[in-house]
Amino acid sequence: PMAEEVRAFSFQPGDVNEVVRNDNGQSIKRGSVHDLQPGKWLNDELIQCFSALVTNEDQRLSSEEPSRKRSHVHSTFFYSLLMGGDAGVCSYKEVISWTNKLDVFECDKILIPINVERVHWIAVVVSMTDKQVQLYDPMGSSLSDARLYFDQILQFLRDEHLNKKGRELPHASSWRLALQDLQLPTQPNGYDCGVFVSAFVYSSVLGVPFRRVGACILSTSDAAHELLRRWLRG
Repeated sequence: PMAEEVRAFSFQPGDVNEVVRNDNGQSIKRGSVHDLQPGKWLNDELIQCFSALVTNEDQRLSSEEPSRKRSHVHSTFFYSLLMGGDAGVCSYKEVISWTNKLDVFECDKILIPINVERVHWIAVVVSMTDKQVQLYDPMGSSLSDARLYFDQILQFLRDEHLNKKGRELPHASSWRLALQDLQLPTQPNGYDCGVFVSAFVYSSVLGVPFRRVGACILSTSDAAHELLRRWLRG
């Protein structure tokens, strides 16, 4: 029944610019909903929507268990602004206000979805507790790519600590790069990267297992159902 509900919703005709859902300031347009059809590439709006659902669940769990540290999922635009439009050059001033109401150093994890050249989704998870940075690329990552993102995120943390705390990031040299876990699922095609990144964000924040199980892989429809379940049923 849920599959039929999602299928009917994603194939629903109409104005692509029409806002079909708007909950807690997070809206989704019909054109984005159409991108949930099989073989489509998830856009920023869909990634943001799913991240908002994860954030809401994280808040709920933390309110029930005060000792539980919250995580933070950045906007899909955070990284591109941080890099200031110049590849490999951090521009902290572009994101300096993004954490005015957030102390990243009190978080458990920081998740950063990244749109690579507008054709591929990857994600970086920053473990504030373990002092490590890990890159998740649904197509598999190279060490050189992972090292580049590590250097950029560590520079952000240095700048953030100096600006918000008034001193250098303590024990900065103890931060390390964690290689991509080979047990993490990878996409079987050229368009499901957004689905796998969304699942990785969900897993990282909420502690839900996201592993290879034999030849079993995450399907687009499964992720779409999870993404729309609360939206469709209010």
